[in-house]
Amino acid sequence: MCIEYVLGITVAILSVLVVILIGWQIRDAVQFNRYVKKVRDTKTEMLKKLEDKSLDIESNYMFTCMAMSDYFYYEASNKDPQVNPSYKFVQYKLLALLFASRLKNTGACNDMINMLNQTIQPNLELRKIEKTDLIDIINQIQDTNKIDGFRELQTKIFGIKET
Repeated sequence: MCIEYVLGITVAILSVLVVILIGWQIRDAVQFNRYVKKVRDTKTEMLKKLEDKSLDIESNYMFTCMAMSDYFYYEASNKDPQVNPSYKFVQYKLLALLFASRLKNTGACNDMINMLNQTIQPNLELRKIEKTDLIDIINQIQDTNKIDGFRELQTKIFGIKET
């Protein structure tokens, strides 16, 4: 009887220890799931902040390009053989249009398209490399079906004479 009593107590103690270890594992699993959720939430928050910063950068690029295009429009009256201000004006206005399209700012896109369609004259002549650069920019503009007058501008850009 003594051995049965000792074995019974040993089995009981081992059973209690097994229950404690299983409980410990369950607690660790729950804490791990909380940790994983916290990491996911932090990652989502960081990505949102990064996206907001990216939009700020795109917006700054757009305004910088608009300012540069206005400067070259003003300088278009001076003829510097090294810099074609007409090309620079159209280039920076197209870059501003590109950044506005990335920001999905259709109103700004429509305003820039209007200005470009009114400003680009049929007698505009550019070097081949300048025209190619403008075509590369216009091909990167997003959501063109939502921008009024885009096809007209595209036709004007493709129709520019090369010198």
